[in-house]
Amino acid sequence: RLQPSFACAKARPTPEKLICADPELSRLDRDLGRLHAQARAAAPDAAAFKRQNDAEWRAREATCRDRECLLDWYAHRRAQLEDTLAQARAR
Repeated sequence: RLQPSFACAKARPTPEKLICADPELSRLDRDLGRLHAQARAAAPDAAAFKRQNDAEWRAREATCRDRECLLDWYAHRRAQLEDTLAQARAR
């Protein structure tokens, strides 16, 4: 069974429990974790990147209570991180 980027044994918030219970969400979480690491390394302003990342994560924790919301959130966040990488490569 595929694991997400975090320890399911410590999952507390609803979104984390949903991710741990769903193989597709677990895969998306792992994939996003790798993309996040690449984007963080490429970001020109580490503090701004962290602020945006923290805000996105808080929004997910506050609003996502079902699978559909999480699928939308992962698609949205992936697009943001891919944009960060594209901008870094264009420099």
